Amino acid sequence: MFNHSHTSHASHTTSRPSHAPTRVMRAAAVTAMTLGLVAGLMMPSLALAAADDAISGTPLAKDSTAELVVRGVEADSASVAYRVIEMTLDADGTSPGAPPYVWAEPVREFVRAYDAEHNVDFIVDDSGDAGVSDDAALAGAVGDAYAGLPSDDDGDPANATAGQIADFADKLADFVGGSAGSGGGGGTGGASLESYVGVTAGGDTSGDGSSGEGGDNAATASATFAALPLGGYLVLTTGGRYIYRPVIANLAPRYRASDRQWVVADRFEAHTKRDVPSVDKSINEDRDDGHVTGKGMNGAGSDAVAVGDSVTFDLRADVPVFPNNATHRDFTIADTLSPGLTLEADTLEVFGVGGSGGAGGGGGDAETRLAADRYTLTLGGGQPAKPDDASSFSFRLDFGGTHYDGIRGYRAIHIRYRATVNSGVAIGPDGNPNTVTLEYSNNPYHDASHRTEHDRVIAYSYGLEILKTGGDGKPLAGAVFALGGDVDAVVGDSSQADAAAVAAVGPRGGDESITDESGSGTTGTAGANAAADEPVNGSYEGVVPVGDGTAGGEVAGDAGVAGTGRYRLPYRDATGTIVAEDRARLTRDLAVSADGELWIDGLRPGTYTLTETKAPDGYSPLGKPISFTITDVAVGGPGDGPASGGDVGGGGSDGGGEQPGGGTGGKTGVELTGNVVGQKTVGYAYGQIKNHRSWLPQTGSTGVIVLSAAGALMVLGGLVLAFRRRRS
Repeated sequence: MFNHSHTSHASHTTSRPSHAPTRVMRAAAVTAMTLGLVAGLMMPSLALAAADDAISGTPLAKDSTAELVVRGVEADSASVAYRVIEMTLDADGTSPGAPPYVWAEPVREFVRAYDAEHNVDFIVDDSGDAGVSDDAALAGAVGDAYAGLPSDDDGDPANATAGQIADFADKLADFVGGSAGSGGGGGTGGASLESYVGVTAGGDTSGDGSSGEGGDNAATASATFAALPLGGYLVLTTGGRYIYRPVIANLAPRYRASDRQWVVADRFEAHTKRDVPSVDKSINEDRDDGHVTGKGMNGAGSDAVAVGDSVTFDLRADVPVFPNNATHRDFTIADTLSPGLTLEADTLEVFGVGGSGGAGGGGGDAETRLAADRYTLTLGGGQPAKPDDASSFSFRLDFGGTHYDGIRGYRAIHIRYRATVNSGVAIGPDGNPNTVTLEYSNNPYHDASHRTEHDRVIAYSYGLEILKTGGDGKPLAGAVFALGGDVDAVVGDSSQADAAAVAAVGPRGGDESITDESGSGTTGTAGANAAADEPVNGSYEGVVPVGDGTAGGEVAGDAGVAGTGRYRLPYRDATGTIVAEDRARLTRDLAVSADGELWIDGLRPGTYTLTETKAPDGYSPLGKPISFTITDVAVGGPGDGPASGGDVGGGGSDGGGEQPGGGTGGKTGVELTGNVVGQKTVGYAYGQIKNHRSWLPQTGSTGVIVLSAAGALMVLGGLVLAFRRRRS
């Protein structure tokens, strides 16, 4: 907030004359504007009251000071007050001098340059005018044109008109520059100014306001400046999450007519104007299946995915509000995918959302697809997500610097893209986190001051862990199974659902049409173009053998090791087609390992069947498919039960039904955990399949049985011959 009031006062002509005025004329002009300047520099909260009794304070003296309190800062911020206007007093120090206010020496050249650029007279000293001698009494005087400026109560840079207080304060802050912080910055005018560091108290440094989760708890502190000399101050606040705009606060005496003296209030107050951008990431937000998308919820959002799924992510970040003349306007959005997801870069779309117009922004939540020259896109390559961070990113969009003027009219930026779940997907509670990082300049006059905000969602994938045993519970090798059940619904389902949802409702979950920046009036909804290229629904064609036979283990290059008993769904490209490498290795025959183990990775929650197509030697094959259900514990309860209600198999039985708490785990309404009901290894539904031998043991030997049978045949033959002879 630029604390500068507009109070009516004596008219004064401030344009420079073409001839030299006399010293008497100048003195008269200064005297005429003295009362006006004093009143005009007062802060709005201390406007003159109707009754004299309302004016309280300490009588003005040469050593008068006052306290300044700036409210609405963060507890971990730093505020510095620069004395840019000094007050002069008469000989006895009980009344304002003539002139009452002068610009501090270090800023006078800046004010003169501003006057020349905008054809105003904020400084009245006639210095440098041809044919006019300098007048020491008027050198650096604050002009009536400045004192008469109306206050700026909202502090919006968009309303900063040249020659008005907001624009002047903005440029003055740029001139003072980075001296409020440490190290370099923009201007250096503050180096020789009187400066005072405020004492910040109150607020809540432990709340979400300081942790970057979008709260405002920490912005309730105050910066107090004790015993400031009277005059005008530029207050710059830095640090914390907020971008603070400059405050101009004025500590001035007031005339009390009842006892005919000037008095100084004990305390003056000002309130900051600030802005804090936030960032949000969601997963599959247009799919209405009950999962927690994370939209509008910092640190929340999860969904279940299978290898080959196409997953849609949406990123939304507020456009930071920087002062018009900020020297540093950094604004980047970087996104980091987990190794289990592959970015489909050609699906990336960028939109400007609503705002106050200017760069094409409209009102409300209307979206405009941004042209590529509105930002700089950098893809991966291990580049840092921000200058002081070594972490890598999948892609980064830079909207700062020269790009900022083109997007500052929008309220927010919306980014949408797709990624495909690949063979490196992690199983279990660690999941596959995906993080967006917003970086912005929180001190726009200092080149080394940045702030980051984060949000993340998690994609969880699951698996089956099966142990093949005999009736005695000992592991058996040699069994082969075929996978069925919900695997037919899983394949391609994610991609198809996304395509339909995006085409139907667009990237905002609403039905508003969008436009391109060209103004061509694109019909339909944002995301519809991408939907046309969405993967089509496929069908189950088999699995790919992988790994080294241990839970979570995969060999280098995912080459697949025969006999490990480990398999996964095939990886698909952006069009939903199985990649050539995986197609060449597809199989529908899932053989258990030498230890009787069978692992299937990269599944979504659901009910799956295993049909035994080959039994171990000496054992009868199972007559019916065996069902196993994968359910996240967030849906089905504690993970302490078997995946299929107990051990299964033998005699053609299906061995039981779904696990306790069944269901697919899709329509949860709660955050997924990656843990599975009945798990033995985290993330895997566990069960045993038992086989029983197909014959019973006997006594005796094979030789005795053969001889006995031969003897019986000989006796029978003799009887037949005897019977025939008797008849003949």
